[in-house]
Formats: sequence, C-alpha cells, structure tokens
Amino acid sequence: MMTRSTDKFISLSRRVEIANNSHADLFISIHANANRVRSLKGFEVYYVSTSVSDLTRAIEAAGEAAPDVEQGAMANNSTNLKAILWDMIYTDSRAQSLKLGRSICGSVADNLENSRVIGVKEARFYVLKGPRMPAVLIEVGFLSNNSEECLLRNVYFRQKMAEIIAQGIDNFARDCLLAEGR
Repeated sequence: MMTRSTDKFISLSRRVEIANNSHADLFISIHANANRVRSLKGFEVYYVSTSVSDLTRAIEAAGEAAPDVEQGAMANNSTNLKAILWDMIYTDSRAQSLKLGRSICGSVADNLENSRVIGVKEARFYVLKGPRMPAVLIEVGFLSNNSEECLLRNVYFRQKMAEIIAQGIDNFARDCLLAEGR
C-alpha cells in the first residue's frame, strides 16, 4: 500500500497510522538525502535505534490496540499482558528491520554498478518508532551531490533503484520463509 502517489505531504503520524491500520507486513519509507557537505554520496538504510525503548513503545501500543493474536487469548484484556506481547513484537520487529535493511543494502551493492552503499544505521526517526511491523527508512542518494542528483532525476535510474529495492525485500522475505522451514 502506498501512502501517497503524488507529491502531496502526508504527516509522519498519518504515514504510520496508514501502515498500522492496513496491517502491513513491512513499513518502507523511501527518501532522497541531502547534506551541506556536497561531496557526500551513497545509499543507506535506517532502522529504529536501540536507544528507543521497546517497552515504552509497547505500553503506548497496549493502550491503543491488542496484538494480532488468536481470539480468546486475551480474554481478560489485560493492559499488562498486551504491553508484554507488544514488547516481544517490537523486540523481534527491530531485529527483522535490521535484517531487512541489510538485505536491501546487499541488493543495491550486488546490482547497482558504481554504487556506494553506506550501510544500515540506527535512527530515532518518528516513522521508525511508530509502526507495529518491521520498518526501514531508505535514503537512495544525496540530492546535494551533483552526480547523485543527476542520477535521481533520471526516470530509468529511479525505476532500476525501485526494482533493486524490491529485490532486496523479496530476498528478505525468502530468507524469513527459509528460516521458518517453509
């Protein structure tokens, strides 16, 4: 599900709300970076920082929604039980987000000639803290770098980048299924 298909701003909270309400499996936020240092260039992926407390996020989520568990499993609707379950979900989600980020970076490194993959980093971005599923924020390049700006203006390059990101997501999904023995 796309949160938008035009250049219309959607608030960060609304983006997270859309993902959570759609029961998405993954949250992927794609951006073009910029920096005052015009020589900076490269592709990078962010996932929620370990300095962001899973328990704090879990307590907030417990007040808003029950985890997607079997009917009757939460018969007494205990906030403490919901918080414990959300804490487990967020802890696993952070690990899955890191794996997803690595898979996407690997796909770019393997399939995009002359690419500079900076790597996977932690961040406290709002759109990484709120989703109730693995979440990454992708920076496809630096608009402040003249050579990357030219690439990002090219429709062929953007299409290729989208396909390479999709391949990284597919690789992640396949690896998850293999890990589950499917």
